[in-house]
Amino acid sequence: MNSNILDGIKILYVEDDDNIRKIFTKFLERKTQNVEVSTNGEEGYAKFLEFEPDIIVSDINMPKLNGLEMSKKIKKINKDIPIILTSAHNDTEYYAEAISLGVNHYLSKPVNAQELLNAIELYAKNLLFEREQKKQEMILQSVINSDRNIIVAFNSNEIIFSNKSFLHFYSVKTNVDFLSQYSHVFDTFLKDEHVLSKDMINDGSSFEDMLIKTKDEKRVVKILNVGLNIPRTFYVNISTLSYETKERDEDIYLLNLTDITSINEEKIEIEGKAFHDNLTNIYNRYKLEDIFEYELKQFKRYKREFCFSILDIDFFKKFNDTYGHLIGDEILIAISNILEKNTREADVIARWGGEEFVILLPNTKLKDAVVIIEKLRKNIEDFNHETAGGVTASFGLTRINETDDSISVFKRADEALFEAKGCGRNLVITKGDIMMKNRED
Repeated sequence: MNSNILDGIKILYVEDDDNIRKIFTKFLERKTQNVEVSTNGEEGYAKFLEFEPDIIVSDINMPKLNGLEMSKKIKKINKDIPIILTSAHNDTEYYAEAISLGVNHYLSKPVNAQELLNAIELYAKNLLFEREQKKQEMILQSVINSDRNIIVAFNSNEIIFSNKSFLHFYSVKTNVDFLSQYSHVFDTFLKDEHVLSKDMINDGSSFEDMLIKTKDEKRVVKILNVGLNIPRTFYVNISTLSYETKERDEDIYLLNLTDITSINEEKIEIEGKAFHDNLTNIYNRYKLEDIFEYELKQFKRYKREFCFSILDIDFFKKFNDTYGHLIGDEILIAISNILEKNTREADVIARWGGEEFVILLPNTKLKDAVVIIEKLRKNIEDFNHETAGGVTASFGLTRINETDDSISVFKRADEALFEAKGCGRNLVITKGDIMMKNRED
């Protein structure tokens, strides 16, 4: 046994017999300098309150307050403190009462010094182990609490642990307060088509499993900051820890949320600049190409047909040459506004370049697309610029078919647009399975 194991361990020794007390006091003081001595139970209880010992060694039969009565009072205050009782009596009633009080050890007199030392060192070793554990837990807690990430551990029934960032974000003081408002952390994730949320689960799997299996770039959620009443965007990291209980094996989930709101906003801003036309603020051709490729894949996989149109402002060069480029820009902005206001939410419009715009009509049959595009043509025809006067546009329209790729669709729509211009402009020409010329006289 390590001779230094009692360093830092405070022992309270209570014994009414002068000779025994003197002998064992000297013995204990050779092992540790932290020994307090009392001559009876009443004095021992007072020393316990003052000295706050780690281990108590006490005789049972003492005046004023016997060892069992003293132990009972002490255990009410600190049920975990190790108490070693000594007695010359072998009465089983003493043993039974000592056990019921939670007394840890019992030695018969005359007490063997080595046996007493072994018992003290055993409890000292346990105490030192517990102290080290608490120290590590405090360090870990401090590190976790200093982490700006939201960290929470939970099982199927309760929150096992959370850090200060978690409590602060949800404006609660304890985990119990949180659970009085929400049934689960996942319930606080906002519904948003661009991030993960519970309403996406439709196959019977758990949201935990879905998060674990989700690829990194998709593992993003939005949560409302209760204090500021604004949504924040978080990257989610979740891991599983399994442990065994008497009843069953159970999983603990450790959830770590990293606030990426500023990064996400910056990304949106960058994407906005990269994918939007600087003048009209609608999509540019690069974004349209991405969306087109997606819709093309949807068509190939699900047979979700769509239509595609190119429009060109009639005689736009004349506007620029006659009234200047500023007026030309005003017309471009006005046309983009007309297109935005008169298309459906699912439709996609983009400036293709110069005076050309494109319109993608997802999940739309050709006959329905003709109606939509003809309406747009009429909306533009009805527009009148205060300086340049009336404006018209020509449209080429086509629908996707089984053999198409992006090049063939663009080419067919462009051919239809060319034909519309050749036929007098301010027309919608459809090129595909059927040929149609549309004009509202």
